[in-house]
Amino acid sequence: MIEYPGLLIVGRKEKVEPDTRWLWEQLVAVSRRARGAWEHRWRDKIDRWDEWNTIACIGKWGKWHTYDFLHWDGLGDSPVPWLRARWRYTPLIDAIDPQPIPDDPPVLHGSSRVLSTEHWPIKLPGTWSKDPKSRLIEIERQLEELNIHVHPHSQTHSGVPRVLADRGYELSAPYQKGIEWGKGRAGWKLVPLTQPSRILPTGDLPKAQEWVNIDQAVAP
Repeated sequence: MIEYPGLLIVGRKEKVEPDTRWLWEQLVAVSRRARGAWEHRWRDKIDRWDEWNTIACIGKWGKWHTYDFLHWDGLGDSPVPWLRARWRYTPLIDAIDPQPIPDDPPVLHGSSRVLSTEHWPIKLPGTWSKDPKSRLIEIERQLEELNIHVHPHSQTHSGVPRVLADRGYELSAPYQKGIEWGKGRAGWKLVPLTQPSRILPTGDLPKAQEWVNIDQAVAP
């Protein structure tokens, strides 16, 4: 999970921790009510329910009043996934509605904290798939060393590469076949601007059988 003042973000496939299971149970209950409200209000768009991959809890800790069901493009793939869709659920009126997304959408820094290796949200190629979380954490660490995660101009999809370019870098994705890069491991890298970036394909992993995250608990 990722915590900010007045905001908590929890991954749909993030692993349930025993000491905070009460939190997941609360979010499962909210998710089920939200889906019912979605089906009632947006029956023609019910297929979009399965698109969300994180919940944003808005308000004081444990007393959240609003919940945003968010879909981040590139979650589990890119170290800076960007917001594609946001549906806001208000328990007080039991209603859920789509919210506008800026033309330059926000990004989620530190997204490894809402992911679990056992239930990675997308398929990854070759050696990149063998240890995705630690490799994602490594590139996040490099970005943090450059203070990218806190830079005011690197909180959007187009802002990140601009700030990196100011520092003489660009993000380069793993090869599609997961080939090792020299003496290093396949993974995201910060490279000089003269080297081209590579794009990683995405897909869905099959669901597990036991409830160990929100996604499985609320599955139809």
